[in-house]
Amino acid sequence: GGYAFCMGSYMLATQETSFRILNPSRGLSFDPIGFSFILPRLGWEFEQESQNYPGCGLILALAGYEADSYELVQTGLATHLASDSG
Repeated sequence: GGYAFCMGSYMLATQETSFRILNPSRGLSFDPIGFSFILPRLGWEFEQESQNYPGCGLILALAGYEADSYELVQTGLATHLASDSG
């Protein structure tokens, strides 16, 4: 599943990028692997501000909240935001 999504050193987001776990009860288990490992640790790798708010990942996981591109960068799910050059 989703663990490979977070394995890269760089994750590019565009202005149209969004992220949401559509059905948390399917494919998201609460064991120490995959997204269950990553979501509570958002922001730790690149020391984003979200590391001070450990509930960010739980909100994404349990509530089905849809994060936009700016929120992806703030939480650490994306490392760079590409602006529209057109």
